[in-house]
Amino acid sequence: MNLCISKNTFAQQFFDKATVEFEVKTNVKKSMGNSSWAERMKDMLPQFKTSYYTYTFTGNKSIYQFSHWETNSKLPPFLKGSDEASKWYVDHNTGTMQMKKDVFGTVFDIEDSLTNIKWKYTNESRVIAGFNCRKAVGVMMDSVYVFAFYTDELMISGGPCSINGLPGMVLGVTIPRLYASWMATKVNVTSVNENVVTPLSGKKKYSLTETGKLIVDRTKEWVDSGDPSGTNWVDQLKWSVML
Repeated sequence: MNLCISKNTFAQQFFDKATVEFEVKTNVKKSMGNSSWAERMKDMLPQFKTSYYTYTFTGNKSIYQFSHWETNSKLPPFLKGSDEASKWYVDHNTGTMQMKKDVFGTVFDIEDSLTNIKWKYTNESRVIAGFNCRKAVGVMMDSVYVFAFYTDELMISGGPCSINGLPGMVLGVTIPRLYASWMATKVNVTSVNENVVTPLSGKKKYSLTETGKLIVDRTKEWVDSGDPSGTNWVDQLKWSVML
């Protein structure tokens, strides 16, 4: 852990800037659904893909972006594009976010208000990357459950992707319906490159609603509307892109 202080020795401290590395693990085979095409592909793919992202914040602004794949990753190119192109910039002062997302090889620029997540706090806690974290359970996009651990020692109401709304930074997340988890592995509070926290450039900006409609339109010929597995796959894709 690149923290430069011992969290077990010193009193609680609070930081208004930091760089955090996240390990992101996704169950590839489950996330593909059960269509006939997916079933044919599964035997040629690994069970999981593991990538690493960097989250940097200063004050109430942050940027979250792809860093690297796990060592010796053997993922095919079509499973890498969406991760490598994705970026999130969040301004908590204005409650807005900007995202770059790769959707079937096309990179979209998305700009909208932060997604509202309805949180409930629990008494469960754990230590992540040296920080004491409390568990909260949230619901976003009407039906997607989010299980998060946050610390109030990192003074921003954010986390990986567009996760927000807790009294501190989220260092651990699991979203079962996306078959994915995010876990902080390193926290650096001593040499933060604040210059990387800048808004994203882009010509045409789409809202979250417009993005969701684009995904449905682009996939409607791929799935049978009467096939629940196909509909579920489109929903998972839409939630993943809009997260």
